[in-house]
Amino acid sequence: MKKALLILMLISSFISFSLELKADVITDRVNLIKKLSNEQDLIANIIELYIELYGTNPNSLDTLK
Repeated sequence: MKKALLILMLISSFISFSLELKADVITDRVNLIKKLSNEQDLIANIIELYIELYGTNPNSLDTLK
C-alpha cells in the first residue's frame, strides 16, 4: 500500500511539474509574439512617418535607419 501511494505521489508530482513547464513555455511564446508585434507596429509607424515627410515609399530598411 505504501508503494502504491508513493507511486501515485510521484506521478502527481511529475504531472504538476509538466503542466508548470508547459505554462512557462506558453508564457514565453506569448511574450515573444507581443514583442514581435510591437516591433512590427514600430516599423509601420516609421514607414508612415517617412512617407509623410518625403512623399514617397522608402527603398530599403537602410533608408529608414
